[in-house]
Amino acid sequence: MARLMRYLPVLLLAAVLPIAAAAQSAGDTAMTRLLAQAGAQPCEEAPGFQCVSLTVPLDHTDPANAGTLDVVFAVRPADDPVARRGMFVTVTGGPGYSGLHAAEGYTSFMDARVLEHFDIVFFDQRAIGRSQGVRCDEAALAYYQATSPDPEEQIDAAQQFAGACLAEIDDPAILPFAGTTQAVHDLEAFREAVGDFRLWLYGESYGTQFAQTYAAAYPQHVAGLILDGVVDLTRTAEEYYVGQDQAFDAALQAAFSACSAEAACLADFPPGGPQAAYDALLAQLEQGPLPAEVLLPDGARETRMLTYAMLDAVVIDAAYTEWGRAEVLRELAAAARGQLLPLLRHAYSYLGMDPLTGQPAPDPGWSDASYYAIECSDYQYTLALRDPVCVFWQPARPPAERPAPFSAPVRTLLLNATLDPATPIDNAQAVAARLPQAWSITMQGGPHVIYGRGGSCPDDQVTAFLVFDRAPAERESSCDGVAVSAYEPLPTAPDDPYFTDPAWE
Repeated sequence: MARLMRYLPVLLLAAVLPIAAAAQSAGDTAMTRLLAQAGAQPCEEAPGFQCVSLTVPLDHTDPANAGTLDVVFAVRPADDPVARRGMFVTVTGGPGYSGLHAAEGYTSFMDARVLEHFDIVFFDQRAIGRSQGVRCDEAALAYYQATSPDPEEQIDAAQQFAGACLAEIDDPAILPFAGTTQAVHDLEAFREAVGDFRLWLYGESYGTQFAQTYAAAYPQHVAGLILDGVVDLTRTAEEYYVGQDQAFDAALQAAFSACSAEAACLADFPPGGPQAAYDALLAQLEQGPLPAEVLLPDGARETRMLTYAMLDAVVIDAAYTEWGRAEVLRELAAAARGQLLPLLRHAYSYLGMDPLTGQPAPDPGWSDASYYAIECSDYQYTLALRDPVCVFWQPARPPAERPAPFSAPVRTLLLNATLDPATPIDNAQAVAARLPQAWSITMQGGPHVIYGRGGSCPDDQVTAFLVFDRAPAERESSCDGVAVSAYEPLPTAPDDPYFTDPAWE
């Protein structure tokens, strides 16, 4: 149980007076007072946001543990302080994505009325980014390049990665306390520090796991819950990943079917269509890497190798979105013509590789070490899983049993898509069935996570839910979507940049 005390954020106090004056001129609210008292500073990662650091217990469950850490929150105060309804908190996915890095981009798609009425809050969850984040970019790149169709080789690679990643982490003290059950108390400490009685909470993908855990612990403090790309917490890791594997396959098959039904797409493939082309390429790569010639910036040519691991990474990445599925169809069609560079280029980007040097070029907003620090603390893993790293992640202290079914009396909007490969639709259906105040919005086809992805149907309903407390008319409703975005035929010239430009810059 969390220690019931008020946590005041700690930052440099030199800026208190100027910020306090600004807060008074813009309108005095609970949030602006906190930002002033704490000496909030502009967020480097999130223009337009103010960052504040909150000192919290390292272990919320053990009062005898005197350790602490700082969790960093990014806040964009409500545009209209008089009409302020409270704070709207976003929990990003992964786990491992930095909320601070996501803040600017995510806020850009929010309706102006949401920005008018709510303080917009993002944060770096403990063990991520500025909240004592952990990283092991070199070990992660080596691990993903070692992906193999052989289960024994994959187990060996997972064991080697776990050891290498833990050795690469600068400060591993946080690792035993990185789990979601600890992290939700950090958000509660922030709510207490602000002084709001309730907050509105949006979680995407893994963030739905965090949001449900928070709402189960503090239902009285949740005014509204939005779960986008829903995880059913009652499922074991084995149960969840079996369903996810099936969902990824379904998304890929939907892409192949859509191509086969579109003349322009099918014409780019040899007889047999996309499925046959993919199967043939996969069989080749299972036997060994395939060479691809690339042009270096100095004009020299070099042979690079496309591997089984690279194709696996590209297909997984593409399955997440409608446009990604369309793009991988083009890449597979090019590969069927002997042009491997488009797939290679995609693999370099997704794996975080510098295409010139082959060294890690990581996304600053993502950390694989953070992913495993949290995931391995939340779930029991076995060697039977396709990614058994958590079996070898020694600092983890996962629960022996899954949480009780989430059934808090909280107004909840559940968003999902029928072709979501990462959080299969049946997760949302199971969670919705247990909730007394739940409304489900399902996009036909669609991507992983649907709010803010360009669809007015889910976005308008989220805005109504937040701003007007207006739930959908029906308990279950749907939005139109597509399985695959419009296909762009391959260039006809063999020297077109699509086939020849490795995009080094």
